[in-house]
Amino acid sequence: MRILKTIEGLTNKEISNILERTEASIFSKTKKCKLLKFENWTKQSDELLEKLVFNTYRKIEEIARKLGRTELATKTRMKELFGSSSIQKLRNLSFLNNSETRFMESEIEFLKKNYYKKGAKECAKILKRTSQSIVKKVYKLKKHGVEFEEQFIPRFNGNMRGYVIYSNKTGKIIKRYNTLEEWARD
Repeated sequence: MRILKTIEGLTNKEISNILERTEASIFSKTKKCKLLKFENWTKQSDELLEKLVFNTYRKIEEIARKLGRTELATKTRMKELFGSSSIQKLRNLSFLNNSETRFMESEIEFLKKNYYKKGAKECAKILKRTSQSIVKKVYKLKKHGVEFEEQFIPRFNGNMRGYVIYSNKTGKIIKRYNTLEEWARD
């Protein structure tokens, strides 16, 4: 098995077919024999991966074999580099045009000023993004210590059936009001 794995460079699936064993048993044995190889991706291998994905019509198995990697490692690297591990999606130009739509600095500033005033849905409409992407971005910004403007006017919260004010540091509710009149008296 050592020869098949190291010299021939066969995958676990191919070895399992040759030895008439399950793929899981081959994986287990290669792990015990320490035949698993973990190599960092180089610029050359990244460039070759890009060429094989976009300039050929090879399947993922062929690409992985050409690179000397497992299918899982190849798919993981494709996801890191291109945003998807699906070759069909990556070869579709419309997907590539929509992927990697990073937040611009102006959008981040808008979120800092307006997220707690307008909410995720309203910000999503204005920025033409999904509310999930807005919430995820705000979470990441908070995680990195970015300060948001305080919320002074309560927003309606349908789940609570009332109006709430959120903390700009934690994002948790700090005050609840049943009506705006109650807020005005406070």
